[in-house]
Order: sequence, then C-alpha cells, then structure tokens
Amino acid sequence: MVNSDTDIRTTKKQQTMKTILTFILIITTITTASAQLLTDEELETKKIYSSFEDALDNPSDVYVMEIGFDSFDPSNGDTVIPPEIFDLPNLQKLNFTYGGPYLKEIPSEIKRADKVTDMSIFLCSWVEEVPPEINELKNLRHLYISHCPIRELPDIGQLQQLQTLCIWSCPLEELPPSLTQLQKLEVLEVHGSLQHKNDVRDTLFMPISALPEDMGNMTNLKYLDLSYTRVQYLPASIVNCSNLTEISLKGTCFDNIPEQLFELATIVDHDVLLRCHNGQFHKIVHQSKRESVGIRVHSETYYAEFILK
Repeated sequence: MVNSDTDIRTTKKQQTMKTILTFILIITTITTASAQLLTDEELETKKIYSSFEDALDNPSDVYVMEIGFDSFDPSNGDTVIPPEIFDLPNLQKLNFTYGGPYLKEIPSEIKRADKVTDMSIFLCSWVEEVPPEINELKNLRHLYISHCPIRELPDIGQLQQLQTLCIWSCPLEELPPSLTQLQKLEVLEVHGSLQHKNDVRDTLFMPISALPEDMGNMTNLKYLDLSYTRVQYLPASIVNCSNLTEISLKGTCFDNIPEQLFELATIVDHDVLLRCHNGQFHKIVHQSKRESVGIRVHSETYYAEFILK
C-alpha cells in the first residue's frame, strides 16, 4: 500500500513537471519567434529575391521576396509559384507585383508564411480575390492592394497586428464587417484615382459606398482616406475614433463637412485635418461660425489651409 501511494505521488509529480516544462517550451518558442521578427527599417536593408530558384537555394537568407513576371520561367515549365516558397523560415516581406498571366491567384499555401509582416499585391491584373487564408497571417502589420480586379476582401478579423490597410484603384464594393475588429489599425486608405490621358482628366471612382457602422471600435485609427469613392456619409460611431487626426474626402460626394467631424473635434484634444479639393465644401463659411471646433481644412488645389474654430 505504501509503495502504491509512493508510486501515485511520483506519477503526479512527473506529470506536474511535464506540464511545467511544456509551458516553458511554449513560452520560449513564442518569445523566440517574436524576437526573430525584424522591424520595418531592418527589412529595408535586406536583399530582395525575385527568383524562385535563388530563394530556394538560400532559404535562410530570404527575408524579402518579390514575386512578379520575371519570377516565372515558362521555358522550363515554371509557371506556378512553388509551394515551398511559403515555407522559407525567415520570409517577412512578400510582394506580388505584376505577375502577368502566370499569377492568376494568390495560393492558399500563403497561410504557411506565418512570419510575414508586410504584404503587397500590386498590378496583378488576373488576381480577382484575396485568399481567405490570409486571415491566418497573425504577424501581418501592413497590407497593400493596388490596381487589381478585387471586389471584396475576406474575413480579416484575426489580423490583430495589422496597422496599415491600403486599397488603391480596385473595384472594391465593400469592406468586411470584421475590419472593425482590428484594434491596432492606424491607417486605412480606400481610394480611387485620377488618370490623365491626352490632357483629359478621368476620375476612376471606387464603387464602395459605405463604411462599417461600428468603425468606432477602431480607437487607434489615425488616418482615414476615402478619396474618389462613392462613400456618402460617415458612421456615427466614428466619433469614438479619438486618435483620428487626418481624413481625406477628396473627390467624394460630400459637399459639406460631415457633422460627425464637428462632433469628433469637440471631443478630442487635437485638431482634425480634413483634406479636400478647392471649392468642394461650398457651405464652408456658414459652418465656420460654429464654436469650439478644431478642424483644419486643407485644399490641395491651391495649397490653402484654414482652421475652423
């Protein structure tokens, strides 16, 4: 009986020690993984790899990978992205740039590139969607999507490290509701563009017409750009974005300063910079009579700036 009790105590002690060691290993792994991530500045100093062969021959040296037209070699049957690219142990910055007809989609294997902090999808004319697996990139800090036929984004609510989301000149129709779960997001740019051809200026509006109603959940948001979109109003909850210091409404349907900005300006302890085109807010004189308001209006047409107080 004594031996049996001793054996039980020994077993429990061993199990406890095993649990403690497992916990220490998990914490050590997480800490080590975080320590291995480079800052944005450090990434700028790293070599940019564009050849799949070179990258796979030097797996530990690849921190920045640019996948574009020159990455593919159709003469050797190399017309798809090797899945092993997403297993590169130190890959942190991943750019998809003008892949031509060989880059028709972002592979689902992208979820294996779990150290990626910076990603861009630029001038990829055949890429029509962002894969839902992007939501598994828990270290992603910056996401840029430009000049692609992408009409919607997948759920991105798990990207809790995301600080910058920029979508330029895409036919985006709406933002996912999960956007408002991004507590660290500081910069949100969703805008169309102006094009000049034969001295004629053409506006390419982004079709998105509304923002998520609970945008106020993103309390760290500092900069909001809605230029050349169909957005016609700001959600009432935007007054909770207490760190918002700058908003651009250039080329939008707004012809008056949104009421929400006046309300926001009376709450925060800093001016809110509003960027617009000259003459866009034609009732500016009437609105400038309001009191206790700090909205700095910057008209980029004539580089004029004045303050509403």
